[in-house]
Amino acid sequence: MAGHWRDEVDALARHASEPDWGQKRVVRDNRIHPADVTALLGKLVSARRILGMQELMAEAGLLRRLVVRNHSQMHHCKHYKELQQVLRVTRRLQELDVCELLNKLRSAMPRPGKSAETLVGHDLPAPSVVGHVLTRLLAGVALVQQSIDASMRAFAAARTELAQGLFMPFNMSVLAMMARLGAVLRVWHSTLAFAYESVYPCLFWASPPGQPQQQQQPQ
Repeated sequence: MAGHWRDEVDALARHASEPDWGQKRVVRDNRIHPADVTALLGKLVSARRILGMQELMAEAGLLRRLVVRNHSQMHHCKHYKELQQVLRVTRRLQELDVCELLNKLRSAMPRPGKSAETLVGHDLPAPSVVGHVLTRLLAGVALVQQSIDASMRAFAAARTELAQGLFMPFNMSVLAMMARLGAVLRVWHSTLAFAYESVYPCLFWASPPGQPQQQQQPQ
């Protein structure tokens, strides 16, 4: 059941058209305090810094080499297919380009001064823009969770075969890679969830008063 909604979110993000980032809504009331926007900008920078690190793609590159070099001998193994699933998911994460997405949202946000007491007259991203960002972030959370699940299954299968003395060099490499990759994926999962929860209130900021928007929370 959980996998079903994750596939739906990924499909939605895959086929969603790029929004018009120039669409804005002018702030006409004092519902939003400048400090809230400043805090969001800081959180976007923090998430962007973590997601911009290359550990995930570096580990995926090493895994890709292992999979390609052992294809003829190991392609029939169940955990080999799990390794291929991990590679597919990391490729989809690259296609989502979450770092660029957060950069665009940050650029679209107003920059209130330190002494600003109101945002009246400033422009906020349109609800369609914020909804697009949230959908992509939710898809990222779902993809990372799929990759974590697949890496755990591959780790368990490799450990079982290693205990039986089967394909020892290959399985030792799998155990080491899945341990490192799992740690990186968990950082990505928590960071994407943090970014989602940080951006989520912006959906209400971007909506006219009296028109709250509903969006699924990550699990």
